[in-house]
Amino acid sequence: MQALGLGAGASLLAPISKRLLTRALGMDEVPKKRLIVMSVYMLEPSNYVPVERGNSQEVTAPTVVDAWPEVFSPLGEYMQQAVFVDGSRNHIGTHQHRSGTAALSCVRQTDGRPERMGPAGAATIDQYIAETLSAESPHKSVLWGITGDAIDGGRETASGVFAAGREANLSHHTHARSMMDALFPDPADAGEMPADTNGFRPIRDRLLEDLARLRARLAPEERIALESYEEAIVEFDRRQEARSRVSCASPGMAPEDPDAQAHFESMCDQSMLALRCGLTNVIGATIGTSGSHNKHMAAYREMHERTSSPTGEARFFGHGAASNLELAMEARRHWHQVHFRNLARIMDGLRDVPEDDGRSLFDHTAVLYVTGNGHTNAGHHAGAGSKDLWPALIIGGAETGFQTGSRYMSCSHHEVRGERWDLSNVYRTLAEGLGVDSGGFGEEPVQLFESVLA
Repeated sequence: MQALGLGAGASLLAPISKRLLTRALGMDEVPKKRLIVMSVYMLEPSNYVPVERGNSQEVTAPTVVDAWPEVFSPLGEYMQQAVFVDGSRNHIGTHQHRSGTAALSCVRQTDGRPERMGPAGAATIDQYIAETLSAESPHKSVLWGITGDAIDGGRETASGVFAAGREANLSHHTHARSMMDALFPDPADAGEMPADTNGFRPIRDRLLEDLARLRARLAPEERIALESYEEAIVEFDRRQEARSRVSCASPGMAPEDPDAQAHFESMCDQSMLALRCGLTNVIGATIGTSGSHNKHMAAYREMHERTSSPTGEARFFGHGAASNLELAMEARRHWHQVHFRNLARIMDGLRDVPEDDGRSLFDHTAVLYVTGNGHTNAGHHAGAGSKDLWPALIIGGAETGFQTGSRYMSCSHHEVRGERWDLSNVYRTLAEGLGVDSGGFGEEPVQLFESVLA
């Protein structure tokens, strides 16, 4: 980047600069694969099992779904590129309210209890895949999460969900502003910023000088591509500025504000921009996998029921009691749809970016949406009689190695072809579809959902 004369913004412009210069030399790069992992609090059968499937415990090959449940409606046409795998088992123990790294590694923490979210037993799938996909990227991965206790406590980072290896837990961002400062550092002196910006300076303003230097060294065709890059930054800035008018803690809400949605939306925006700019090829997000039932996510405080006592004291929902189950499912369905709406927005943004092979950035991207705490008994979810359910949704772009087409696969948690069918097999299948050798992941021998792979 020294040859281009770039200054403080070189770290942000390095990936796009390399790409544009490679194109100028007539050396188109093989497009990179990308991955978005979102581990969430609770996925109940009542919210995801297709109506025509009935009993999700049957062992079947993937079958085409004509109508998905309403919860998936925000994903729209992307469900035509989805495979839903239901009924896998994660052999990590019985305490699974908040399984931490065990949810994404399928290996117990070294203290033996996933409930404690202690030191990791092995690398999580996001980091295992990132070793290959992001080997040449400025960031191996971008990790973030939303939980009520982090927001209430004002913590900017947390750990216990992502890990690079055994006892190598990784921190993830829990506040939108600190995440933005880490991903898109401002080279200017904070004292130079106008007083009315609430401490937020648009990213494009931070890069103006370096963008001008880079533009001067590019041919007209490459300048057009650079303009597309700038447009993505301007759109990001526009959304962040709108949030700054809502809260002086722009772009996220203040720590004491119980509304986590502004944090969530900003972090999704940042994730999309990081992928579009080439800062990383792997995004990891955790939503509501936290330390106690009523701290999963600040917005889940609406999941209370009023008692008949004179004070009308609000109580957190218990373990699936009949008196509150319907309302609990409605509240959770609402927040899954918030997640899906923002995931769709990320995928829309990636679909707008052309790759050298004529496809889009989204065509080379896979999305994994998976529960971060399995259903250990009938009292913790809707649907009595189920045990150890770890459902997972995979959305695969056209150039990833997945057979999509709106398909659903349910399998017994006891055995398939005489062998236990583990959640780690879903993760191995995910890795293989992205061109990553899965042989080193987890503890069990390699098994794959072959009918899910192209």
